[in-house]
Amino acid sequence: MSYPPENRKGSYVFIFWAIFNLGGVIGSLIPLGQNIHRENATSVADGTYIAFLILTVVGACLASTLLPVSKVRRVDGTKVIHQKNPTFKTEMIQLGKTLWREPWMLLLFPMFFASNWFYTYEQSDFAAPNFNVRSRSLNSLLFWLMQMIGAYLIGLLLDYNKLSRKSRGMIGWVILFCITHIIWGCGYRFDKAHPRDSGLTPMDFKDSSFIGPMFLYMFYGFYDAIFQCYAYWVLGALTNSSRKLAIYAGWYKGIQSAGAAIAWAVDDQKKLPQLRRI
Repeated sequence: MSYPPENRKGSYVFIFWAIFNLGGVIGSLIPLGQNIHRENATSVADGTYIAFLILTVVGACLASTLLPVSKVRRVDGTKVIHQKNPTFKTEMIQLGKTLWREPWMLLLFPMFFASNWFYTYEQSDFAAPNFNVRSRSLNSLLFWLMQMIGAYLIGLLLDYNKLSRKSRGMIGWVILFCITHIIWGCGYRFDKAHPRDSGLTPMDFKDSSFIGPMFLYMFYGFYDAIFQCYAYWVLGALTNSSRKLAIYAGWYKGIQSAGAAIAWAVDDQKKLPQLRRI
């Protein structure tokens, strides 16, 4: 959020999101390859977890190659504003000041809180009961690929220099509002006919009934990318200071994770099917 020049904030979010979701693509390809011929498999093989651990170790090693912020220069040659080694106390004080002086961060709370809430439904209520292992692996692969496409398209819009930043922000919000109702409206229609607690028979990708739910799951991924990338762009549009953006990002990810934790807890108590019937 703090490294890109003004006219490439959307593109940088897309680059981050594409790399971020490449892990999901690889993580889906492995179990898909292992289970492509195992129609009745009920769990993934040990190789899936071994590959995950290997990638985690490689990622940790790659982190040591990051350039210190003080040496980073944007493409136009400008420096990135940063603060060296802030303490926990100064971080919390700065967060308090930010929320007091910039009340719009509080107004963004609902968006941040909801930004990972839908993962619980997508993974536990939709994917797990409706598809067998190899079909879930295929769906997962398509889900993460659609994330990249969604991030690319919203990045193009948010960097469209023939429109003002305000116009791009408003158009992005309208698009997000519309696809929320379209995609999740389709999901609601599907869920009414396939409630999780009705003893569903998992579908296989060879079944004729698989195509529609597959595309629905793909567009869940597309929607997630639009939602998340738009949120990052909004934060990045507020300032170029890496110090302040660190506060913004911490607030965003903290609220996001709290919302996700609550969603999983509610799902664990079997409340979501009851709420859907209401």
